[in-house]
Amino acid sequence: MKFTHTLAILILCVAFAGMACGDSQSESQRSGDRWSTDEPSNNENNANAADAGMGEDDGVIDPPVVDMNPSNECRNDDGCPEGFSCQDDGTRLVCVEAAGVADGEACGQDGDCAGGTCVEDWPDGYCTTVGCTDFNDCARQGNDNRCLQNSRGDNYCVRICEEDSECRPGYFCQALTRRQGACFPDPRSALDPTADTPFEVQCIDQSGPISFEFEVAEDTSAYMVTPFSPGNRYFRPDQINLPSGAVVDFQTNPNGFQATPAFIYGGLNPTVIPATPQFTSQVESGLHSYDLFAEGDQTCWYMIEETAPGSSIDLNLYFVDLNGLSAATAPMDEDMQQVLQSFDAIYQPAGYTIGKVRYFDVDPQIAPQFGVLRDENAISALVALSESPGPTKDDVLSVNVFFVRAIAGSALGISLGLPGPAGWHGSSGSGVVFTAQYIGDESTRDGFGNTVSGNDLTAQIMAHEVGHYLGLFHTSEQTGRSHDPLTDTAECYNLSGDCPDIGNLMFPFAASVNVTVSNEQAFVMGSNPLTKTPIGGDPTPDPDPDMGQDMNLDMGTTTDMGTDGGTP
Repeated sequence: MKFTHTLAILILCVAFAGMACGDSQSESQRSGDRWSTDEPSNNENNANAADAGMGEDDGVIDPPVVDMNPSNECRNDDGCPEGFSCQDDGTRLVCVEAAGVADGEACGQDGDCAGGTCVEDWPDGYCTTVGCTDFNDCARQGNDNRCLQNSRGDNYCVRICEEDSECRPGYFCQALTRRQGACFPDPRSALDPTADTPFEVQCIDQSGPISFEFEVAEDTSAYMVTPFSPGNRYFRPDQINLPSGAVVDFQTNPNGFQATPAFIYGGLNPTVIPATPQFTSQVESGLHSYDLFAEGDQTCWYMIEETAPGSSIDLNLYFVDLNGLSAATAPMDEDMQQVLQSFDAIYQPAGYTIGKVRYFDVDPQIAPQFGVLRDENAISALVALSESPGPTKDDVLSVNVFFVRAIAGSALGISLGLPGPAGWHGSSGSGVVFTAQYIGDESTRDGFGNTVSGNDLTAQIMAHEVGHYLGLFHTSEQTGRSHDPLTDTAECYNLSGDCPDIGNLMFPFAASVNVTVSNEQAFVMGSNPLTKTPIGGDPTPDPDPDMGQDMNLDMGTTTDMGTDGGTP
């Protein structure tokens, strides 16, 4: 049996109807692009993925404690000792030794589970009770298991947690409310500190409060320092201590939004300085220290500096189980090239153009399982298939873009970073994913119901998601309660067709009219090392008959859009 659970991922919605992509959790820190499994529930003993209307304890209320009954009678599992459950013997409810293990435990088949269901495709199996209504239906046996109200399918029981260490190996504590979460399969593919990269990676073998040092050169105009946990354990970015004695504080405003990556993705927090034009004074030369709190026993980091804003963005395009569109055909495909030209036309007014474009196919032996993405496990696993396009710093500073046939639900595109870890490939945070279903359509309807070119709509979705990966937030989140940290973008407090930020590229619903990039948004993009100064010379590699046919091969097919957005 398969289940879809919640993981905060950056999502571009189809339309206003029903606000289908859900609410934003802890919007002061989240970007707001996320999946919501449920609407708020009135049942206080249920786990729920929404963050509103939760009651006094955010919707995860501890079950009542019932004293042990000497007669062995019970009302529910809480009145029974560990390893026993409350069952009806035909005349009364009594504590009997449980047949099978509790929900949340490992299993190999349904018969291993007291709740009757083993989710065999989760790591080492996962026992659960399907069709529950509240915590009383869960096989608890002394564990804190609750009923997840799942609007996408059957309700099922999950193991409640507050931190990753409370979950089994292969699982992490996915936040359900501000205080508690549930143990779900960990879809994150960790950054490997031993990987062959053109950046120096340093590590500290320590948990708890950590401080590491890094040096910023005198001619640096912006930099990205990326702390990460090789074991994908949670950490909390606290602050950067500048040489002048000033502090960049990630736990309070105005820089609090820069802790968003760690809040969403766990053990990863790409940090760009300066994050907005208001923070240019935070760029200082000399010795810095980065303070954080780490749950894992090792924390690593790498740093990328730039001396001037870039103007070129290299793209690695991955094609996933698409009919008629592949790494071999895309460079000559009129519709694909029109998508790239339209993308370029959106970015050019902000001062950016497409540089190198490389084309890859995901291995056809495994591509069918990723053609239609149905949950975040598949999304993260797909992005983790990306590979470094070359050995140099210029090669790796490129954005991985995955085209799939469709994404289940209302999402059209998903970014796995806000911003993403620049220059790092092969992790679950290494790229963006979106649907190719509109490519080649002469007319389709966008999020406002307008009839538009499918190629232009695809380009807008692509530009929006790459914008997230470069560090751009939504101008207004879907609830209207939070907005981006910039001063020159309009804000909307009740999302509708009358919002003043409609037309901006980062408005949260897909429409071909949403193409404008403000000056401050352009500044954010330019501060990211993924925008770079083009290197002269012929970017096309030597011919290779196998290039572009499989992502495991050397370079794929490469073209250069140049500075005018033209086709190869």
